[in-house]
Amino acid sequence: MNILNRVLVIAFVVTMMTGAAVALLVMLDTIEPAVWLHEPWHLFLEPFSQLDSTMWGVTIGICIGVFSLGLLLLALEVRSPWAPPKGFLLSRSPLGRVTVARRGVEDLVAREAQRVEGVLDAQVRVTQRRVGYQIIGRLAVSPETNLTELTKDVQARMKDVVEHHLGVQVRDVCVQTQLTPLTRKGQRPARVQ
Repeated sequence: MNILNRVLVIAFVVTMMTGAAVALLVMLDTIEPAVWLHEPWHLFLEPFSQLDSTMWGVTIGICIGVFSLGLLLLALEVRSPWAPPKGFLLSRSPLGRVTVARRGVEDLVAREAQRVEGVLDAQVRVTQRRVGYQIIGRLAVSPETNLTELTKDVQARMKDVVEHHLGVQVRDVCVQTQLTPLTRKGQRPARVQ
């Protein structure tokens, strides 16, 4: 969400919380509307000070609910959104940090998987774990291939290429195969008729 939208949402939430808090204070006889507010505004709050007992309890509950909802929305809006890191930290030294782009590593691994005979297309996701890296691959394979041999070969090559080029340990390589072509983000799967 861009910064203008965030500011507008925060302003709306703060206004909502302020209204609920002021109405709550008027109902609890903590503030007198005519004393605290000027002419047109105290007329909106006067009815809150003249509620009967059944409406008073319901209105108190609604004000507390609105204020709590405002706090929740404010906390969600103010916190920074979580985004996965764009790269992997390979090393840190007095001279600085050495990182590699996530997309580059994933492209390298996908290209290595596609070099295996029988693999038509590959999509790869590489994630960094506490101990080592995890590779998750989706492969479109030829129907004539032996899947057991193919997946063992692909797993070994994916692991080797990451360990060779990055110098890091690969903990896990998961491979999912399918006979139909892979779909890309934003692309609809082909319809078979």
